[in-house]
Parts: sequence; C-alpha cells; structure tokens
Amino acid sequence: LAHDCPTCAVTKDKSPKCYPPELKLQGQQVIQAFAKYSNTLAFSGGNEVNNFAPADQEEWNAPCQKKFLRDMREYLESTCSTAFPRKIPVGLVSADAARD
Repeated sequence: LAHDCPTCAVTKDKSPKCYPPELKLQGQQVIQAFAKYSNTLAFSGGNEVNNFAPADQEEWNAPCQKKFLRDMREYLESTCSTAFPRKIPVGLVSADAARD
C-alpha cells in the first residue's frame, strides 16, 4: 500500500500512533480497485511491521495492524451489497521470523 504513498503504512511508532489516517483511505482505494474482478480471491495485510518492534515487545505496533485489518473488513462488509458483487475475505499474512 505504501509504494506510492509514503505515509500509508503502519509505522515504527508505538500503538496507537503507528496507524496513520492515510492508511485507511489507501486500503479502501485498493479494495475498490480490485474487488470488482472475479479473480480477486482475498485481500491480505502483512506483518512486516512486527519486525519494527523492539526486542521482546512484539505487541509494540501489532494493534495498528489489527486495527487496519478490522477497518478493511468493516469497509468490505458495509459496501459489499452495494458496490461489490460478492464477499471477499481479508486476512493476515504472518511470517515466522524466528525460523529464518
């Protein structure tokens, strides 16, 4: 989401400051652009933001990631019947960095 909008990503800041207002709008715009295609299977949010957390404080900015996913699910649910032809799930892509 942040490739063309540097402030549209969960930041390194501690929650709740890690969720910039531009991120929600950018997520909604991506959903609007892709939800109309029948081959869009799902939307996902990555957990790379957890790599920004201080050691032994994984919860540092994870609440912002959860809030973003919750906001995107609510957006899809509220617009599904009018704007999008079907329900599309939103999930979290999680990496097990300890196994690298």
